[in-house]
Amino acid sequence: KNSGQLVNAGFLRNFDTGNIKLDSFAGANLSQVTFMEDKEFGYAVTIDFVEGNVNIFSNWRRWPQPFNDCRDEACYKSLQLTPENVPADTELISLANSWLNDHGISTTNYGQPFVQNEWRVYYNQTVDKSQAYVPDVITIIYPFFVNGQPVYESGGNQAGMGVNINVRYNRVSDVWNLISQQYQSSSYEAETDFDALLKYVTAGNQGYPVPLMYPETDNGMQKTELQLGTPQLGYMHYWTYLNNENQELFLPALVFPVLNPPTEAYAYLPKQVVIPLVKEYLQSSYPIDGPIRIMPASPAGGPAVPMTEPGATGSGSSSAGSAGVAEPTVVEPEPAIEPAQ
Repeated sequence: KNSGQLVNAGFLRNFDTGNIKLDSFAGANLSQVTFMEDKEFGYAVTIDFVEGNVNIFSNWRRWPQPFNDCRDEACYKSLQLTPENVPADTELISLANSWLNDHGISTTNYGQPFVQNEWRVYYNQTVDKSQAYVPDVITIIYPFFVNGQPVYESGGNQAGMGVNINVRYNRVSDVWNLISQQYQSSSYEAETDFDALLKYVTAGNQGYPVPLMYPETDNGMQKTELQLGTPQLGYMHYWTYLNNENQELFLPALVFPVLNPPTEAYAYLPKQVVIPLVKEYLQSSYPIDGPIRIMPASPAGGPAVPMTEPGATGSGSSSAGSAGVAEPTVVEPEPAIEPAQ
């Protein structure tokens, strides 16, 4: 797990707030502190000594808020960005690297940074571009590595330190997941039965509904089959609450790549399915009583798409598994209820 260290708060006795004696509290430790830059485009910095992380946010009081004066849709439309307003990935990464270097934040222990460009998928799939959304903030991820292996969030995305770029002003606006990278290790029983692990694969990422989206057709949903490739070892980034404290854990995991993600309009699927190998965690947190479930979603600029539940298949003798989307079920409308007389 990632760990921090308490800071003795004895120095607080030198502070006089005028309405409380801070030195009357014995044995005090400083667990968290926040300070803000009082200048245009200033930042608010929060340091959590217990959890060993730093988060930096734009001090919104000192950043422009262009939409504050809008009173109608025409005003909002006039301020909407276009793809041409978004710099190339190389420019965004260069800007982030320069800002981190200026503030003494090392990227030595991180992987090669990449830009999260999911918004471009939805933009390209939206027929009416006037309804498509171009974000003001673009995120760059500097991937975590533990023991030389990549780390993934439970939903399948690669985990790491995030740097947000406000492309409207071409400035770094936020930095998050800046952790100490000082780890404590513990031993747990691992699940080594591949057949048993495949049962958890069908439950999706952390047992939550996998956000698959498919285009609506005249006959319902388009059927597809998802192929999972040979898994690689990695870690899953996970937060839990134990012993009266939040704990940030990195669990050994199998990472299954999705070989044939859907390409239809409004289709989205995480690029990996992540299954932790800690048996205790699997038994307490992962359901295995059903297939991966599809969740409804409303892509930018498009209507909500009705969903069905897929089935899933796999073989313990193979390094690949597959999940197929079942034919849509028919839901009968509820009978009308007459108003009470």
